[in-house]
Order: sequence, then structure tokens, then C-alpha cells
Amino acid sequence: MAVLNIGDYQIQVETQQASTPSLKLMTADGTIYYAAVKEGVCPGTLQLGDGAKNWAVGKWNPYFDVTSINSCDTVTVEPGCYRVDVKGARGGDGGNNSGSGADGESASYYFTATASVGVTVFRGGNGVAGTVNTNGNVASGGGGGASGMASLFAFGNDVTVANGGAGGIGGSAKDNGGNVISCGGGGGGDAGDQSNGMNAAVRYVLSDNFYVCGAGGGGAASGTGGVAAAAGSYNGRAGEDASAESGGAGGAGHRILSSASGGAGGASISLSCAGRSMTSLGGGGGGGIGVRANGVNLTGGDGGSGVSDSQSDGYVKIYRYY
Repeated sequence: MAVLNIGDYQIQVETQQASTPSLKLMTADGTIYYAAVKEGVCPGTLQLGDGAKNWAVGKWNPYFDVTSINSCDTVTVEPGCYRVDVKGARGGDGGNNSGSGADGESASYYFTATASVGVTVFRGGNGVAGTVNTNGNVASGGGGGASGMASLFAFGNDVTVANGGAGGIGGSAKDNGGNVISCGGGGGGDAGDQSNGMNAAVRYVLSDNFYVCGAGGGGAASGTGGVAAAAGSYNGRAGEDASAESGGAGGAGHRILSSASGGAGGASISLSCAGRSMTSLGGGGGGGIGVRANGVNLTGGDGGSGVSDSQSDGYVKIYRYY
């Protein structure tokens, strides 16, 4: 079997037609070769192979790129063969920059329109990040980020969905010296094990700058709140469990001059398109912290609520083949 160099590719060819269909090639000196081809992904198209890879005889050309966010829209396509690339939006980061939101899933779909027809598109928004409260070197527990919204494409009854990414877990609290305390972070929305809030922590040494840190709340839909901690009469309260409607609130850091409240859990948001319900799940609230030095009391950071209407790294991109 001979090989022809075509551009950067080596194509396996025969001097006699050995298969049908075949692509007939003629070199500059008039020698004729035959390359095996196979049916492409579009009706009436062919693919040329080298034994390891295939190249379409033609190319995918950009046709439409959805720019709206969290909007269920109809787009009319003309007759032709199309590929659609769909990606869900990224989850929001956890407050305190501890946990980055995860990227959304990707999916592709191929279809052929025999007449002008409307297709449905939906590009989900990125999950909102959790927040954190600071005062000098002291930082509260960070709120968890909300999960990103799914993106969707529908052609008739065929619906392709790429789910959004999970939210990031909130960062740990910090004491008056800026030392990280493993407590207080809220769980990320739709983040599996990372949907659980961090536990509370209490350090009680009267001669020291002791601290009381509440636990983080769970991220929606089913994250559990962190557990309480106590030393003497000082209590880091437990975080609340999440529900489908919102992340759980963070726990308070109780009884250092006053109570340092936990942050609010982020609300979940659901949107509907092409008969599908898509949800951005809220992050858990961060735990509050109280530090004896200077009587610093900080409310925990709030969990991210839903999705942004102005930012998305998700997409729905339509390509036409010719």
C-alpha cells in the first residue's frame, strides 16, 4: 500500500480501486491512486482516512453562537447538516478563594434539517460565588459557591443537556494572627462530598487571643452542616443542613462579647426550557468567628445564590457542514 503526502497528512492509497466508495487522486505526474473513504456524519458526505484518523471531505463552519444567558430562545436554521456543541456553565468559587467552582459538562449533537426549522437554545449562567467577611487579619468562614446552570439544545423531541459545574467550598476562617483555622467553610452547591460544611472550632485559653468559630452550612441540595464545638461556656454553633431550595446557614461563633452570626445559605434558582427544569443550587453559609483580641466579631460569608445573568463560560455553538 502506497502513501501520499497531502499537506501535513499521510493518506494510504492503492494503485487499483479496492473498495467502494473510493476517492480518485491524481498526482502531478499523472499517476492515479485510489483512497478508501466512508460515509460521513452528514448524509451524502464522505470521510477520508489514514487508518488512524478520519478527515471529512468538507468542514464545519460556524453558523450561530448563543450570546443570551439564562434565556430560552428559538433560532431558525435553514436546510443543511449541523453539529451543535453544548457546554454547561461553571460553578461559583467559594468565598475566601478556597475552592474553585468546577467546569460544566460538554456534549455534542448532530442533526439534518430538510427545511427551515426552529431549534431551541439555552445558555446557562455561571454560579454566583460565596462571600467572606474580613477585619484586618481576621476572616470569617467563607460561603460556598452556587453550581452553574446547564446549557441546552433541542431539535424537535431530541434534547441535549450539558450540566453546569459544582460550586466551590468556602474557605476556612482565620484568627487575629492571620492563622488559618480549619472551620467555618460553607459547602458548595451540587458538589458531592464538598457540599458538606466544615466543622466548628473553639480555642479557649484566657491568657491568649482565643477564638470561637461557627460551622459552615451545607450546600444545596443535600449537603450537611458542620458540627458544633465548645470549650467552657464558649460555643461554635453547628451549621444548618441544606434543602433543595437553598444552602444551609452557617453557625454562629457564640459568646465573645457578642455572637458572631453565621452567613446565610444561598437560594437555589430553577429555570425551564424545552420541557426541562434546570437548577443552580445555592452554596452553604460560612460560620461566624469571634476573636478575643480587640473584640472582633465577624458574620460568616453568605453562600452564592443562583446564577449570574451577565457571565457564562457555558455555550451553545451551532456549526453547519459544507
